Amino acid sequence: MMLSIAATLLLAAAPAPQKLPRLGVVVVVDQLGAGDLDALAIDGETDFGGLLARGAAHYDALYPYVGTETGPGHATISTSALPAVHGICANTWFAEGKKTYCVDDPAWPVLGGRPGEGKSARFLMAPTLGDTLKSRSPKSKVVTVSLKDRAAVLLGGPSADLAVWYDHNTGRWTTSKAYADALPAWAEKLADRPAQAFVSGRWSPLPQVAKRGLADVREGEDSPEGFGTTFPHDLMSVPPEKQKRAYRYTPQSIEDTVSLAIAALEAEALGKHEQPDLLMVSLSATDYAGHAWGPGSVEKVDMIERASLEVKRLVAELDKRLGKGGWAMVLTADHGAAPLAEALKPQHLPAGRLLEVDLLRDTAQGLSAEQKKRFIGLSPPIIFLDLAGLNDKDREAMVESTRKNLAAIKGVRRAVRTDGPETQENALSRGSVYEGRCGPVFVELMPYVVFTETPHPLGTDHASGNVYDRRVPLYVLGPNVSGGHHAQVLDPRDATPSLASLLGIPPPDRSEGRPVPALLPRR
Repeated sequence: MMLSIAATLLLAAAPAPQKLPRLGVVVVVDQLGAGDLDALAIDGETDFGGLLARGAAHYDALYPYVGTETGPGHATISTSALPAVHGICANTWFAEGKKTYCVDDPAWPVLGGRPGEGKSARFLMAPTLGDTLKSRSPKSKVVTVSLKDRAAVLLGGPSADLAVWYDHNTGRWTTSKAYADALPAWAEKLADRPAQAFVSGRWSPLPQVAKRGLADVREGEDSPEGFGTTFPHDLMSVPPEKQKRAYRYTPQSIEDTVSLAIAALEAEALGKHEQPDLLMVSLSATDYAGHAWGPGSVEKVDMIERASLEVKRLVAELDKRLGKGGWAMVLTADHGAAPLAEALKPQHLPAGRLLEVDLLRDTAQGLSAEQKKRFIGLSPPIIFLDLAGLNDKDREAMVESTRKNLAAIKGVRRAVRTDGPETQENALSRGSVYEGRCGPVFVELMPYVVFTETPHPLGTDHASGNVYDRRVPLYVLGPNVSGGHHAQVLDPRDATPSLASLLGIPPPDRSEGRPVPALLPRR
């Protein structure tokens, strides 16, 4: 009797099981390398989005493949798998001589888009976290928002309830019929927000950026879509025919992305259902600024600061609507970027550029006219060849000559055949290749050498294989997370399994990651 009473008292004193969050949030900051945050920390900015103050764990994570681009990165985050598994090995590739964009699908027209233009996740070969959740909990809602169509589509996957992105042809936010026959009222209400920027958009650096004393013009900076190399950058002064594309380079595009995410949170009652929901947001203007003006530019630093402020705004809305224990978040990036090559000259570092047209010309040295016709193109870091109709001997000769020529080009660290033993023996190579979709040869560059598109011979790029392209921050925020900076370097594939663990749901069905060590046992 006494034992029974004691047991009853102990049970009564035990804390009730903690209620799990009902909303998972994924935030991807496009082209936010860990080095970007390292540079900001030198000037005292150490808490992106205020996440550490809110209790987040902060790690660095290292992508274990070469082709660090937007499409592969977002697919890796959402599926917790490598390009070799999820199939998105590049933003574009060439199949049967035809250039293919990673989310193109004419079967699912873009609302208000041009004839024949469609978008879907048909090329994604592994389930996203949202797909896995929906397969077990069909009433759960999954909503994604991004300036870039490939980011929105590849975060959500085919089963998302809605993926919203910006169409630079129409100047409106939109979706495709893969997700909806019409934008819901909350999205339609905000779809024309870019037009406000066309008539009044002004961009000058924030006070905390201006006081850093960074040089506002540097050799090697680009002048994208009518913008110059120095502040102010006023969208309303850009030629009208360029404004719709130039909007992507403005802070307002980040503000509008987060405003759409907050509208979805309210209108779709995300996090207020019996089943968990997902909200996935990708901030793209950091990538556009980085490509044009480079890491360390006033523009890129200012855009990072503005992205940080917008993450703070999103966190405040989540707390207000769901309470601090009602949601959980992971924040990471799809890739980093190389420093601006010209900015490294004073340090006597061997920086340089590989112009695509020159790279292809040098790769074809010594080949016959017939062989040269078989060069289809470059989608960094992959070289695509048309090998159709060649016998085994001629195919081998073509591929091997291409590899050798590439390897001899100044600035190339190594050229690897995707069908060779080097690919299987090297983890970076192995994770990069999806059979039948990625060309026969890909390239790793020497440090501080960048691919440069022929139409845009300035700025910077990524997908080199170097650490500055592959190292990104990873924040995990939610109940039972041991917050603070953690020295252990993880893998971006750990992002969605960590969020799944916080929500008490399964990780993506082809997941290769694991929850971060900072997750504490549930009470």
